[in-house]
Amino acid sequence: MSELHTQFSIKAKQKGLSFTIKTTLPENKAHIKSDKSILNRILINLLTNALKFTSQGFIKLGYEINEKKLILYVKDSGVGISKDNIKHIFDRFVQEEKILSRKNGGLGLGLSISKENANLLGGDLTVESKKNHGSTFILSIPYIPVNHTWKN
Repeated sequence: MSELHTQFSIKAKQKGLSFTIKTTLPENKAHIKSDKSILNRILINLLTNALKFTSQGFIKLGYEINEKKLILYVKDSGVGISKDNIKHIFDRFVQEEKILSRKNGGLGLGLSISKENANLLGGDLTVESKKNHGSTFILSIPYIPVNHTWKN
């Protein structure tokens, strides 16, 4: 997550957005057993979308532990998703705003692929959103801590 924060901070700053990260575990408990490549693809897609559809305000990346689940989230103050469209946002070729999508690019596949990838990790991807008030994408995956010993 720190690498992603560093990578996306530059882009957020260029747009004049606040981009913060919230980590709740100490470093020695923050290492998990998962597929790093799939997890990164999901988070990169969510952060890319947050940057695309947020013109002012903030983006937040963080996580928390809830029972045996790791709950990761990307929250933004962007355009949001209407109540009518939220139930279809993970369908293939669906985009909330055709005009914004044309302007910003994309085919409407990223969220459906991210949801499928979340399922591959044994988890799920959901969204909470309100039109013109931003969105929070929530990725929940099994929390399987790995004891990590740092070598100097």
